[in-house]
Amino acid sequence: MDDDEVWSATKTKGRGRGRGRGRGRGAAAVARAKDPDTVRRPVGRTPDGEKTPLSIPSSPLGTNPSEDDPPNPALVEAVRRLSLQAVSSVQHVATAESGDGEHAGPQVVTNFIRFTPPENWLLYVYDVSFTPEVDNRKRRRSFIDQLFGPRAANYTWLFDGFKMLYVTTRLCPTQKTLERDVKDWSGKSYRAKFMLTREMGPTDPQATQFYNLVFRHCLLDKLGYRQIRRYFYCQEDAVPVPQHKLSVMPGFDTAIMYHQGGFMLSVDLSYKILREQTAYDRMYAVYLKKGKGDYKRDMCREMLGKVVTTRYNNKSYTVDDIDFDRNPDSTFEKEGQTISFAEYYAQTYNRKISDVHQPLLVSRRRKRRPGMSENDEFIYLVPELCYMTNIEDTMRQDFRVMQDLATHTRPDPAKRAKMVLDLVKKLNRTRATRDEMEKWGMKVEPKLLNAPRLDLGRQTILIDGQRCDPGAKAEWSGHLRRTQVKGLPLLKTWFVVCPEAIMNAASNFIGNFKQDAPRMGFEVTNERIARLPDDRVMTYISTLTQLVQEVKDLQMLVCIVPNDNKERYDAIKKLCYVDYPVPCQVITRGKLRGNTQKTRSICTNIAYQIGVKLGGELWQVDLPTPARSTMVVGIDVFHDCADQAKKLSRVGFVATTNATWTRYYSATEKQGQGEEVIPSIGKLFYAALKRWYGMNDQRLPGRILVFRDGVGDSQMTMVKEMEISQLKMAADAFIGDLINSGETDVKRPKFTVIVCKKRISARFFMADKGGYLSNPTPGTTICASVTRIYEDESWSNFYLVSQSVRQGTVGPTHYVIIENEPTSEGKTIPVQMLQKITYKLTHLYFNWPGTIRVPAPVQYAHKLAFLAGQHLHRDLRYDHQLADLLFFL
Repeated sequence: MDDDEVWSATKTKGRGRGRGRGRGRGAAAVARAKDPDTVRRPVGRTPDGEKTPLSIPSSPLGTNPSEDDPPNPALVEAVRRLSLQAVSSVQHVATAESGDGEHAGPQVVTNFIRFTPPENWLLYVYDVSFTPEVDNRKRRRSFIDQLFGPRAANYTWLFDGFKMLYVTTRLCPTQKTLERDVKDWSGKSYRAKFMLTREMGPTDPQATQFYNLVFRHCLLDKLGYRQIRRYFYCQEDAVPVPQHKLSVMPGFDTAIMYHQGGFMLSVDLSYKILREQTAYDRMYAVYLKKGKGDYKRDMCREMLGKVVTTRYNNKSYTVDDIDFDRNPDSTFEKEGQTISFAEYYAQTYNRKISDVHQPLLVSRRRKRRPGMSENDEFIYLVPELCYMTNIEDTMRQDFRVMQDLATHTRPDPAKRAKMVLDLVKKLNRTRATRDEMEKWGMKVEPKLLNAPRLDLGRQTILIDGQRCDPGAKAEWSGHLRRTQVKGLPLLKTWFVVCPEAIMNAASNFIGNFKQDAPRMGFEVTNERIARLPDDRVMTYISTLTQLVQEVKDLQMLVCIVPNDNKERYDAIKKLCYVDYPVPCQVITRGKLRGNTQKTRSICTNIAYQIGVKLGGELWQVDLPTPARSTMVVGIDVFHDCADQAKKLSRVGFVATTNATWTRYYSATEKQGQGEEVIPSIGKLFYAALKRWYGMNDQRLPGRILVFRDGVGDSQMTMVKEMEISQLKMAADAFIGDLINSGETDVKRPKFTVIVCKKRISARFFMADKGGYLSNPTPGTTICASVTRIYEDESWSNFYLVSQSVRQGTVGPTHYVIIENEPTSEGKTIPVQMLQKITYKLTHLYFNWPGTIRVPAPVQYAHKLAFLAGQHLHRDLRYDHQLADLLFFL
């Protein structure tokens, strides 16, 4: 069957279904197991020989459960169903491992490990609160230990450190609420209140959350790991990089979830770059440099947006502001009393502050708790106690620093798999963690699971009509440099703007550019040079403004700058893209030093980039005929962190306007701070549909293929309900306008929407006959066993490895098909064809002659949103003059 046949081969009698569809989310899927006995047996009936829910005779707070208080019949039935589902899950995974059954064939090794949940259990979940309120997590834990620790031999319990307490025995059989008194180390009394909120069984949607809580408890309290955000690190395993005054702390990202093959534990590696420099050191250096002058502005510029870590509580914070009116001697209200910051840190964390005159850092809480006041929204930090994290831009530009760090942070597949297995073995080997897991009836097997894979093969690249094979690494830079690209436009009117002091860099670029242009197929006339007396921002802006106002038909501005000054870069881009729409290229002097082969290669790449910004098309891929009537849309959101008074998010929207998916319409839109779901997507899509209609002989596309990036699992339902409905309404509105204008034969396009997820913990490896692990080849797809199960049965999902890497382990991308509308004939796009189309689109990013991790429209949308949010801080509305060019590369 060829591509054209596969494109429309699937018929459904309703909603489209895929191979990786799911029946539920998390443990809730267990309740819908299609077992005949499970469906027909009455609720509450427990077969002979099956275990009853776990119960402990003694109540922890001195009360005894009533013998006449029977267990919940529905939960008893849920317990019985879990054991049936657990057997089914084990059989499913065993089939995948052996290669038998429906998915028999080539396999990949994964970083997923089989997790066996308890067969029969029943928990009581209590909401815990304290009066006066207790902010410190360790103190809350100590209070719970006071009440429950002496009775640990009589029951099983777990406290999450915040407000949820899980116990196997009801605290009071007759009351849902009870209170007890506790005291801290100083003798101060607190009132602890316990309120029963639910009875939780194996089919409860939050059962998976409880499994992860137990696993986190093992890592933190039993093995001594530190949690920073969602990662777990071990300080003892930190590897020093003394030549750069850095150290690398390895860690893990773990998650227990329900997959097609049952419950699985995924373990991936994470690395934290530690620095011995504090925020105080950084700020004081700025103060010394500026003296008592205008140091505040430079200090804010240096610190805002940086991430700092506080070692007293192992948390990370983003610096959103600096409060120069507060210092450690400033006071605030806590539990009805006035206390200074210095006193608070001394009493709570035993930290003494040496400089009481330093200003305080301000971090905004990313999530607001119910009842939180406006003052509680901000967290004040003492710079002296905050350590800088990650690496600076200057370090990133230092090849030696990055090379030395990469030896520790980019392990190859064999080393990565070994570290994952070592963690699991450590859990099983350590008595404390082993006892904790056994106490709850949980088990983790120290073996990496296999999964069936599908190889999509190599895709043919078309460069000026000539076919080329990208090879096993999916890279065709050699083919591109040996072929003239006739799709590049004529460059007639262009200026090079450069300060007189670095004119040699401009001459170097011009010479290499004009030398390579004929070979590339790029017809270029003589340039004109604008020499600047200095490199100040206003000098650039005044000269560029004069050029765009006086020179007619100006096609391109090339600005040579001495360094990566963000203020200068932002000003140039804002003038060229917002004030006077002209494509521009900014090149730093460091890239043009010398006449080496590396410099010539950089100039060649810049030449290709200039050609694309002017509307050129470098290459194409083979597409099935029906796909040529499909519009492909890419959407991403960037969260702007520059304007602290008006934090905004920027939407990047791109859509194809031709049949080969190489020309794009683009626009941006602002929305509220931190918002991921886009309320204004309809008008952007309306403008894109209008542009497609005008550029394709007054015809509408037959299908709209949307790739949506940056959406988490909890937001996908909202995206489907809000964004997809807006897209359909916009299409209906455009069709209505066509009908009102006299058009008769118009049909609304069908929609297929795919969510792209890059921040995932899944990793896949290929094993040779000797068992050596390596990276899978580009085009490897995984669509069974380890794929997710979602509550909406119509959703399909798959993993795709679309690129190759020279060092370390390649990262797959997770795709979730949340909408796949059938045509009037009941046809949908098969999942296998969507996998192939997705892989083809990873070949069409013109900034790199090779495949990338996501489809090209997604990467274009990300680049556009990043430009608008990070540099322009303005919107490029749907009618801007550069909308049909990839000017943002």
